[in-house]
Amino acid sequence: MPAAHAAGTGGLVVYVNGVEVPGATATLEGTTPDVGSATYTEVFPDHTSPVHVFNAWSIQALIGAAGASPQSTAQVTVDRAIGGGAVSLKPPDYTDPIDFPEGPAVVWEQDPGQFFFFRPYRLPPYQDPNWQDYVQTPIGQDLTIHITAGAKLRVSIARSVRHPAAGQRVSFQATIANPVPGETLSYAWSFADGFTSKAGPTITHAFAKAGTYSGTVTVTGNEGSGGSAVTHVVVGSAPGSPGPGNNHPGGGSQSGGANGTHGGPTGNGAATGATGAGTKATPSHPPASPAAAQGNEVQGYLVNAAGSSVAQASSPSEATGPSGTDAAARLGWVRGAAAGAMAAGLFALGAFLESGEPRRRLARRVARARTPA
Repeated sequence: MPAAHAAGTGGLVVYVNGVEVPGATATLEGTTPDVGSATYTEVFPDHTSPVHVFNAWSIQALIGAAGASPQSTAQVTVDRAIGGGAVSLKPPDYTDPIDFPEGPAVVWEQDPGQFFFFRPYRLPPYQDPNWQDYVQTPIGQDLTIHITAGAKLRVSIARSVRHPAAGQRVSFQATIANPVPGETLSYAWSFADGFTSKAGPTITHAFAKAGTYSGTVTVTGNEGSGGSAVTHVVVGSAPGSPGPGNNHPGGGSQSGGANGTHGGPTGNGAATGATGAGTKATPSHPPASPAAAQGNEVQGYLVNAAGSSVAQASSPSEATGPSGTDAAARLGWVRGAAAGAMAAGLFALGAFLESGEPRRRLARRVARARTPA
C-alpha cells in the first residue's frame, strides 16, 4: 500500500471523510488526464483573464481516483494556498450535467511538485467572480482537497470572542444541525497560522500576532457523512474600526482652563474615535469675581441703573454703587447714570424757562440800552 504523503513536499493531498488517501499524487498521475488542455475564463469584479490548463484532471476523476463516487459525494473542498479558507464545491459542480459552461473544475500539475486548482464560473455567465477560486500553490506546498462522502452535515462555528487581542485565548465550538442518528463524529480543526487540532467539537486557541486568520473544521462520521465550516478571525483592531483609545475614559479629552482654554492631557472626557480626540470640557475654575463697582456722580446726582436719582453727592467716594459681579451690571449702571444726568439737566432747564427769569433779564438789558448816559 502506498505510504501517506509527507506534508509540505509539494504534492496532492486528498482526504476522504477526514482520512488521508495514501499515494494520492501517484494514483492520480497513473490515470490519463480526462480534460487535457483547455482554456478557461478567470472572472474578476471588473475584467476577465484567460487561464490555460494542460494535462488536467476533472474533479470527478479525482474523486474516483480517491476511491469515492461522485454520485455519493456530498461536498468537495479545496484549501486555498494564500489567504486561508477553502473553495467549496456542491454536487451539481461534479455530477452530470455540471454547472460550469466552460467545463469541469480541474486540477493539474503546473511544474513538478506544484499542483493548481481552478473553479470555472457558473451560470449566468460573468456574474460569478471566481478569481479567488484559482488556487496556485507555491512550489513545495501541498494542494489539499477534502472529499465528503455520504450525508452532508450542516456545520457552523461559534467563538467566545469576536475580535480577540494577540495572545488572547479563544474558544471555538462546532455545531452540527443535522447529525445522523447513532453516528460517531470526528472533528479536525485547521487554522491559517498553522495550528491544528483533533480534540473534538470544542477547542481553545490563541493567535500570537495581530492579523486576519481563517479557521476550518471538517466533521466526518463513521458511516460516511461529513461537512465543514470556515470562520474568519480578526486579531487585534478590526479593519476600519476605532483604535485602542475608543471609549477609554480620559483618552484624549482635555479639561478647560480657568479662562476657557484647553487644559492638560489628563482630560476627563471619553475618547470618541481612533484618534482619541475627546470633547472640550467646561472650564475647571470659574472667572474671578470683579470688585464691587462704585457709584457715579453726574451734576451732583447719584443715579441708579434705572435712571432715578437717589441722593446728592459731591464725589464718587460718598456713595456706593450696586454690588454686581459682572460687566453687564456695570454697563447698566453707567447707562443709567447717563440717562439720569440728561433727565436732571432737562428738568432744571425747563424750570428755569418756566420761571420767566429769562424775559425779565432781557427787559432790563433793553431798558439800560435806551437810557441816555
